[in-house]
Amino acid sequence: MKKIFSLIALALASVALVACQPPAEYKPDFSQEVDLNVAINYTTSGQLFSISYQRENSYSPLMKPGKTYVKGDLLPVWEKIGELTNTNFHDRAVVSDENTNAQFTRLLDDGFEDIDLVNGTGALIGDAGVSGSFVDLNDHLDKMPNISAFFEANPSVKQSLTSGDGGVYFTPYFDGINELEHMFLARLDWVKDILDAANTDAFDSNVYALGTNYQKETPAGSLSYSVKVANADGTTRTVQKSRTSNVIDVLRGVSVKSGKNLADAFRGYITQTYGSNHGYAKLSDIFVGADASYDVDELVALMYVIDANPQYILRQVPQGTIGSIEMYFPREKSGSRVRQMFRGLEMFGLRGASSRNEWLYIDEDGEINDSRAGDSVDKFISSVNNLSNLVKDGLIPNVSGFTTTNLRQELLSGAAPKADENNPNPTGRFGFLTYDYNASSTTTGLIENGGKLLDSDMEFQAILPPVVDWMGNGEYFHFSESNRSVKNEAWGIPSSILEKGPEVLDRALAIVDGLYDYSTADSLGNIHLYGPSEWRSGDVLDYNGEAVYELHKTQVLGPNGEINTLANGNHINYLRWYIGATMPIGHVRSLGLEYQTLTKDGIDGIERINTAVQAGVLKIAGHQNAADLGNFGKLVPTFLPYNALEIDARANSTFRNHTADGVLLALMNNGFSGTNDVISATAYKQLLVTEQYQTSYLAAVQAAYARSQG
Repeated sequence: MKKIFSLIALALASVALVACQPPAEYKPDFSQEVDLNVAINYTTSGQLFSISYQRENSYSPLMKPGKTYVKGDLLPVWEKIGELTNTNFHDRAVVSDENTNAQFTRLLDDGFEDIDLVNGTGALIGDAGVSGSFVDLNDHLDKMPNISAFFEANPSVKQSLTSGDGGVYFTPYFDGINELEHMFLARLDWVKDILDAANTDAFDSNVYALGTNYQKETPAGSLSYSVKVANADGTTRTVQKSRTSNVIDVLRGVSVKSGKNLADAFRGYITQTYGSNHGYAKLSDIFVGADASYDVDELVALMYVIDANPQYILRQVPQGTIGSIEMYFPREKSGSRVRQMFRGLEMFGLRGASSRNEWLYIDEDGEINDSRAGDSVDKFISSVNNLSNLVKDGLIPNVSGFTTTNLRQELLSGAAPKADENNPNPTGRFGFLTYDYNASSTTTGLIENGGKLLDSDMEFQAILPPVVDWMGNGEYFHFSESNRSVKNEAWGIPSSILEKGPEVLDRALAIVDGLYDYSTADSLGNIHLYGPSEWRSGDVLDYNGEAVYELHKTQVLGPNGEINTLANGNHINYLRWYIGATMPIGHVRSLGLEYQTLTKDGIDGIERINTAVQAGVLKIAGHQNAADLGNFGKLVPTFLPYNALEIDARANSTFRNHTADGVLLALMNNGFSGTNDVISATAYKQLLVTEQYQTSYLAAVQAAYARSQG
């Protein structure tokens, strides 16, 4: 089990050691009662998370008999931090702000009037800090011993947080490093159903309307190439692939496109392409093994075949429970979640799609670029259009028409939507593939207490991404820029606080600094990370040399623990909704916290991924295993130090608006078609010329990147 996280142990060692050092001589003064107005907004599935309890139903924690939290009450973490620091926290987050960015924009327009602490992205806070809207923490490091020690031990981190004017205006949220963050997760049992069945006699006889919109990403006709893959024991081998036709053409060439006939053609292609010396224990491992070697056209073909065989796929599901299957789906239909589908454009070989910083990437010459423009613009447009083609071909559901918000919940649990006059007897749906986080996508509520109750064979786990000819030289390999590192989420202190007494600023500094103190069980950092002591077992786990506080074994963890009973097994939702812990603000989240909560599917999936990473066959940008890729394997910093002129240049570059969260759903459905509120490809490219992309936006990005490199 420990090997799951061994990759990040050394990288986080300095963080852990700094966190365990005794604080410096400075001690904050908590003798005076101080009021702090805090605006932390994290909204998902239409539900606001803040420092106060936001659920309609009251919460009576098992850990605190006689205590009940109702809507508006401070959550346990903030209640406890308030007690320890003599602080009265006032929640200033409001449900009318749809998300973090909406709150930040509103408060920025109001000059952050009477707001003492606010969350946002590091980019938003950094830019606003350059404009004078946030306190420069550099001026107060003498009162922030934990952050000062953190910066001294990790000078590159401080450099990466420094704005173009030299100021540091926020503290970031660290969530591990050098581990794959977003990944493809799939129904392994369905892949096995298609490829490992002894024959196709039970497959569907109905004719399937095979889509023709998807454009092949690998060459047409014959193609031979080898893929280096990981064996289960961590060694490697080479898989030789040799085909005579592209698999998409093979399927489109089937005369009578029944589910059975398409499956026969697909299975025949796999047998011919991979030969007999491939080394796979079973053919499904081509897609779902640690030694996976499939390409994106083969993945799309697999989805066509699964989609063409719904009766066979659902053969053991109780009649009347599941009415249909969907292939590739986002977690939600909100723009910020649809963004995941665009991060998944890595499957088409698009650089920057999964960047931590907009759509930026480092090319082979060491230059920073934006995949939405410049030399990448044609690849960007074709990739987006091909994503839209998957919608047109029915492989991505047009989620605009879904009545539910949480698609992942519906398509993994199989839960039927609510009945209405148009559909008085609704049935559920199952989904095949998504691109998301491992832990939150494999919870007990979604799998064991969800879909598995309807299909006992259900396996939903992380799989490797498709191999891609990333460098255009005929070498296909697994690669991703989705590296767990400094996250976008952060918080800062608005400069409007300076209008109040100095004790208010000192208290805000103490809270911000305290979340980086992990030296004792009751230090602010550990309270914010794990919750107050009542939510813990009392045991301290040794996790790669780091002290990890175990959550309560029965009342929080376990089949009847509150993570399962209150949050369907989603530990992050539970910690944020009910405790106020590990909020998306400046702190260091130990992966030991996640380690405690993983389900079997979560463990099996991440072990598959990490076996490939450790073997060096799944290369992650910024990871040492990508060093042999040269500049291509470098990771773009999460935050770039723009100065005021560069901030203006970026703000005036309206081409970025066409990939803003609010338009992504329409863009996924329609591509660059010029219809349904989406710009055409021609107009988009002309906009780049009109706005002088090269000399305005790109020049600003390149200057800031050069500055970040020292």
